[in-house]
Amino acid sequence: MTIVFTDYGPTVSGNDAKRTLLEAQVIIMREMVLNPQHADLPVGRTRVFNYGSVTVTIEPQPELNYAYLGLWLAGAMEAGADYGFVACEMQYVDERAMFGPGGFTLGRGSVGAAS
Repeated sequence: MTIVFTDYGPTVSGNDAKRTLLEAQVIIMREMVLNPQHADLPVGRTRVFNYGSVTVTIEPQPELNYAYLGLWLAGAMEAGADYGFVACEMQYVDERAMFGPGGFTLGRGSVGAAS
């Protein structure tokens, strides 16, 4: 799976972005611990996580399960840590969507300033 970042905007607070993504990961892990089968269940609804000045929104497709969502959040954290945190749009896609036919999008999301 791959995260495609687009529509870059202004920088956002690195500390608030890390805290938002970390809190989101903890929430997802907590839900999976309470119900071990949860990892394979579809997320099913838009999730919004925010802390301080940063909001992360995840709009899942039916194929996005909790295990993939956890990986998505970890990947977004790693990308931000490596390259800096900015407002952006995200797509979480199967590699085939990037390199040929047959791929699919697991979800769309965004990182931005809290309103």
